[in-house]
Amino acid sequence: MATLRNEPIPLGWAMDKNGEPTTNVQAAMDGLLMPMGSHKGYGMALVNDVLCGVLSGGQFGTDIPKAEADRGGGTTVMGYCHFFMALDIRHFMPVAEFKERVDRMVRMMKSSRLARGQNRIYLPGEIEFETQRQRIKEGIPYSKGVISKLEKLAQGLHLPIDF
Repeated sequence: MATLRNEPIPLGWAMDKNGEPTTNVQAAMDGLLMPMGSHKGYGMALVNDVLCGVLSGGQFGTDIPKAEADRGGGTTVMGYCHFFMALDIRHFMPVAEFKERVDRMVRMMKSSRLARGQNRIYLPGEIEFETQRQRIKEGIPYSKGVISKLEKLAQGLHLPIDF
């Protein structure tokens, strides 16, 4: 989206191919994206790579091909794998107790002191859930860059443009 909007990305999101921090999207794509959360985010990303790549028998680390490696219509095996885990809460505690404890944790988080300039604390996924409800009700906003690309694609496929 930053590319289509011709906008920089925030400093700290990526490094260029020389390992220097960058706000340039193309330099980031030629370099590497940084894990969120500093050293702890790096640790979480590493564990994720072990579970999704090493354990699952797929590609991992620098062996993972860039998304643009397959421009031939999805015929190249990319080697991406996934890891799924299911826990049976009953093996840890009664489900009702777990739900009460989660509710208590949510109340703790929501009652924390707000950061300066903020008026609300969000839990993971809450913003996306509210955005989804809003988009269902009001539609999905698109930038001029995205609209332009969709129009060109529609014209190339001889499809009517109806948006």
